Amino acid sequence: MKTQPVFRSARLLAALGGFLVLSFATLFSAAPEAGSSTGSEAGSSTDPEAVGAEFVDARVPEVVTASGERREEVLVELWQRVQDRLTRETSLPTRQTLRGFLRERLVDQLRAELGERSGDEVEDAPDRVSAMVASAVERVRLRRELHLFDSFLCDCKTEDWSRTLSYCWEPCREGQRGLVREWLAAGYTDDEIVELMLDKVGTDKVLVGESSWMSRWAPYGIFGAGVLVLTVLLRSARRGGGRFDRSRPRDRMQTQDPGLDVGRLRESADAGTSSDTELQERLEAELKKLED
Repeated sequence: MKTQPVFRSARLLAALGGFLVLSFATLFSAAPEAGSSTGSEAGSSTDPEAVGAEFVDARVPEVVTASGERREEVLVELWQRVQDRLTRETSLPTRQTLRGFLRERLVDQLRAELGERSGDEVEDAPDRVSAMVASAVERVRLRRELHLFDSFLCDCKTEDWSRTLSYCWEPCREGQRGLVREWLAAGYTDDEIVELMLDKVGTDKVLVGESSWMSRWAPYGIFGAGVLVLTVLLRSARRGGGRFDRSRPRDRMQTQDPGLDVGRLRESADAGTSSDTELQERLEAELKKLED
């Protein structure tokens, strides 16, 4: 019984020793990494244009090696990533300058790479490459535009904050749509455009939320439920009528008139058939007598 406190003390000392060893190991291993990272950060350039140009140059081969529609998709994704990097810049003039610089850089690099691979002269490629880059830039802009149209509700009095700019068909929507396009062309980020729209409209009702989503889609849900119920009722009615039509004649006769006795009707029909046969035999016998 006296050995239990000794074992407990040994376990505590072992745990404390392990903790100290791990602490010292982490401390000494982190010191060189901190020094190396500081040296690399000091050696690297912090110029946004240099960093952006390095990013574009490293990814141009991905566009060049692709072909057909795949090349267009890769170029669109590349410019989307460039656009995402531009949002990190806090200054609007810096973003505007950097966007123009990176677009020209992308055109120049693609022109040189495609010219070398196709064997054409560099001067023969400007129009083709410029059009390709312009198409990618426009597709990214339209993607952002549609996203923002889905993020804002129309402030038309007739809509009562029930439809987004994408699904509002009133002419008054063009005012907000024009503002979104203008802010996109100026180089504002999506978050900045949201703030600008809030300042312009003056209320947060313009933002799409859970309640507005419900109010926008509730009529469609009710209509769909009504169509579903009507379809089920029509199918059940058709199935019921089909089962009645496929019932046996005897069942139908009993259903129409419970007082009818089907057995008697069958006996009378059989008696009529036998009497007709006897009459025919008598006529044949009379004809034979006349012939004789």
